[in-house]
Amino acid sequence: MTAPPENAATARPAGSKRKIRVLQVTPTFYPEVGGIETVIEELTAHLGHYDIESEIAHLSLANKTLQKEIHAGRCVWRVPLIGSRLIGLAPQLRKISEDFDLLHVHDPQLAAITASVMLFGRAKPAVLSTHGGYYHTSQLGLAKAIHEKILMRPALKRYGKVLASSAADYAWFKNYSTRVSLCSNGVNIERFQLPSKTLLNANRWIYWGRLSRNKRLDRVIACVAQARKAGAAVDLCICGPDFDGLQQELKRQIVDAGLTKCVELKPFLSIEALRDELASRAVFITASEHEGFGLSIVEAMAAGCLIICRDMDPLNRFVRDGENGLFLDFDGGVQDEARLARFLAMGESTVVDASKASEKRAASYSWQTAVVPFVDAYHQALD
Repeated sequence: MTAPPENAATARPAGSKRKIRVLQVTPTFYPEVGGIETVIEELTAHLGHYDIESEIAHLSLANKTLQKEIHAGRCVWRVPLIGSRLIGLAPQLRKISEDFDLLHVHDPQLAAITASVMLFGRAKPAVLSTHGGYYHTSQLGLAKAIHEKILMRPALKRYGKVLASSAADYAWFKNYSTRVSLCSNGVNIERFQLPSKTLLNANRWIYWGRLSRNKRLDRVIACVAQARKAGAAVDLCICGPDFDGLQQELKRQIVDAGLTKCVELKPFLSIEALRDELASRAVFITASEHEGFGLSIVEAMAAGCLIICRDMDPLNRFVRDGENGLFLDFDGGVQDEARLARFLAMGESTVVDASKASEKRAASYSWQTAVVPFVDAYHQALD
């Protein structure tokens, strides 16, 4: 596989060109919580340093009428989506897109959102962020295969630039467009840095993020059971919004496995509460089977956490087995058992070194650096 080009670092100085107005078009936004929402909030904040002004168009079935709101000082348009999130249209996008120079579309499904941009985007220049594409689950497998074969290329032709959120996205999307470039998301590492963190116990685990099926939290809980059966006093905190209605199912698994005293389910935590929780946790664990970028993993690394995850792209680009984390198959087998035993037997100084390695690797994903390729892509799309 041809390696994708690294993110460019040729920032145009603020004020070097006229102010650009960008409409960020997304299928999800606050109060929903997840990777796309976080990326849009952070990206728009940093774009302001380059004379790029953003507003947000949230296209959703939940929006019954066109509404304008202000969130964190930024204009958010709640645009009704008619139909379904896959086969649907948002005609009122035409009304609000008129005053913008560029549309930045966040549409991993390449379905209703892209169709609305094609029909109601006033032929404005547009770029697409891929956010992992649509193979993060096996659901609708036949429909996805048909879309990939018949509709992928025509959909991507609408975009002057296709911004691959990871090397895996780059490798996939370059088969369908000649306009693909690597444009990895950034992370607000400053928000998660804990310079006073001193408690580094490898038995203290955390997962935060959506409770969704592709995250395989059932295998995370099974991993805790496996570690405790081997004699390790592991405890786990799981926190985040219940995206797929899994909470009761996970609670039953915890009870059935006899883990009620060592696995805790918490709701979504504010940043302040999450920082407090992270101060007493040394390991972030995820059994996710697909990641578009791995935002929460890099956030955890910024907080000095070691990472337990699968050996897969893009996670293995910033997690190093034996350096700042551990790769597992999450199959409950003897190999995982042996790897876990070695990991949990680490001495305090080894954990400290691994924690520092996580912090160092996370620093390279700061938005101060990551925003530059987005700025360049916008100018290229408009030139």
